[in-house]
Amino acid sequence: MTRAEIKKGYPLDWDTIATTVKVAHGRKCEACGHVDSPATNYTLTVHHLLPIPSLCEPWNLAALCQRCHLTVQNTFDIRQEPMFELPVWLKPHRAGFVAWKDQQERRGREALS
Repeated sequence: MTRAEIKKGYPLDWDTIATTVKVAHGRKCEACGHVDSPATNYTLTVHHLLPIPSLCEPWNLAALCQRCHLTVQNTFDIRQEPMFELPVWLKPHRAGFVAWKDQQERRGREALS
């Protein structure tokens, strides 16, 4: 990992975390199912659905090929209530986010009381 990545807030063990996410998904894109294949321009990446590099909870990390990564990054905001039914692969991520957000709100209320 470069110093620039560390400065952006990625954990020091990001490479290990990213590899773990990829392996957990069979080294396939969660969205399209394409296998990791840099030679055919389907390089598998790990995308933070909530753009906080230090937040490496499983619900926030999606194994996506570069093509799907760019599409999801430009069209989906996990913080917004979905207007349409989410794709099957995205539902557990959204459910994890909602649970995390509820927990954060409870902690905030408890701190105020």
